Amino acid sequence: MLSRFCNLFCCVVLLLSGRNVLAQSSYQDYDYDQGYDQGYEQQQSYEQDTLYSDYAARQQEKEVAGAAGMGWGKIAMGGALGWVLGGKFHSRRVTKKLNAKHKEEQKAVYQQYYNDVYALQQQNAELISALEKFGARVR
Repeated sequence: MLSRFCNLFCCVVLLLSGRNVLAQSSYQDYDYDQGYDQGYEQQQSYEQDTLYSDYAARQQEKEVAGAAGMGWGKIAMGGALGWVLGGKFHSRRVTKKLNAKHKEEQKAVYQQYYNDVYALQQQNAELISALEKFGARVR
């Protein structure tokens, strides 16, 4: 039994070592003195990508432009917006005050109308009673 185990162990060791030898021979040798860029540039025939440098240049331009100030356009827009919102706020206050004032005036006008109508009805009743005393037929 021990001899079978030893044979099996030896087979496994030989297989693993053979696999390592095959794996090492399949890799290409890399020349470390050459560097990474040189081999890549020789394989590729197009120019290097300038995406990041373009992005960095745009960001720097934005920072330089932003350092100059806010700009009159933004200030004018802020002023116009404040003027509109302020007008809306103050006009709402004035509207409430005027509505209350007009409501009181309208109430006074209606009260005067009802008083005048009542006075006219009283006057008509007195005139009718005076005419009936003289014997005139009104209705």
